Amino acid sequence: MAEEAGTGYLLGIATGALLGAAAALLLAPKPGGELRQDFAAGATRLKDQAHDLGGSLGETVVDKARAVKERGGDLLAGARSQGKDVLHESALYAQDVSETVQDKAADFAASAHGTAHHIAAKAHDVVESV
Repeated sequence: MAEEAGTGYLLGIATGALLGAAAALLLAPKPGGELRQDFAAGATRLKDQAHDLGGSLGETVVDKARAVKERGGDLLAGARSQGKDVLHESALYAQDVSETVQDKAADFAASAHGTAHHIAAKAHDVVESV
């Protein structure tokens, strides 16, 4: 944040210098040819200063973009890893639930078969006693 404020300050100084130089050139009592030469020299100086300023700002932006890209890659790798872990844990849980349901279904079937056999035996006893 402080770096952004410093950049804005430098940009303000450069803009002020440009406007001041342009005003000085336009208001100076010089012949047209000399004024154009001074204006061209000032524009070249300003262009060089802007290039130097832009170069350092450009490097800062590129560095920040690179850092953001790396951080994003790290976050993505972490998310993928966590996703794989969750998927693996979910598969194990699903397998446990499936085995439990199968065991309970087998127990229920055995119990139902035993109950049916018991009812059939009682029914047979009732039929014989009549």
